[in-house]
Amino acid sequence: MTLGSAQASASAALAAAFSTFMPKVYVEDYDGVFSLDEANKKGSATPKLLVSPLSVDNEGVKLAVYSLFRSTDRRQVEVLDLCVQALRGLGGSGRPPLNVSSRSLYDKDALKSSLRLWVHMVDWPHLAIGDDPLASGGPVAAEKQRIASLFSGTCPVAQSEQQLKALVLSSSLPFIGIQEGSGVFAKGEARTVKYNDADGKLYRRTVKGSATWPISIAAYAHSEAEAEGLLWPLLALLPNVGTQDGLNTTTLVVELHSGKGENGASVASVTVNLVVPVATQPERVAQFKNAVVTDTVISRRV
Repeated sequence: MTLGSAQASASAALAAAFSTFMPKVYVEDYDGVFSLDEANKKGSATPKLLVSPLSVDNEGVKLAVYSLFRSTDRRQVEVLDLCVQALRGLGGSGRPPLNVSSRSLYDKDALKSSLRLWVHMVDWPHLAIGDDPLASGGPVAAEKQRIASLFSGTCPVAQSEQQLKALVLSSSLPFIGIQEGSGVFAKGEARTVKYNDADGKLYRRTVKGSATWPISIAAYAHSEAEAEGLLWPLLALLPNVGTQDGLNTTTLVVELHSGKGENGASVASVTVNLVVPVATQPERVAQFKNAVVTDTVISRRV
């Protein structure tokens, strides 16, 4: 992720969030040094959001989003709240929300202006263990596929909201629905993990904490006994420890439930938590073979 791509993504997300908002909220990229003079130049049309990249390093990208209002602008607090909500969701579906801090820029100089200024500081870390956790091959998608395989040959299995709606509308019972919830990030003590890929090349990553995704597995059937009969015998197979890029993922059963579904079907469900380490992107580690440093421009034999 680069400063430019982060700025473009943030601007697009804010524009989408305020696309139907009234009064109109203006969203612009901003690359200058922010000051009251700059705010007055940019504040001809308000409310306005200025998206400014600040820095990028091994931890991730930092952005600032400046909110500009005139005292006559309506719904200022709603604009601030919706802006924060959109920025927290920049990581994408299934990823932990980003850390966003907001504060007023009121001071003695700002009081001389008719502008009301706020700044939202965004920390956008290099998250997760590889690809998007919900993408094909990502840890959440992979775990949903593993769980689905447990029901192979028994009944249809829906792994997306669209598939589940189609099965519910078909009234064809029984079937299984597997859905993931939103991830929650918990920061932990940083540690380094090294691993070899399929070609034997050595990589390392820094683990920053963990993310937990709830996954719900529900059996829809004609009767409660049929629903429980599909699900309960497999409970012992749901807990799991997986490995991806040298990092362990853990699946734990946290809740059981049975009752009636919206379509009148009997439903038995279980919720598991998938715990995934959150780490930086992998870095190649130079290896020594017969006293020769490989994977560098300069090789020196001792």
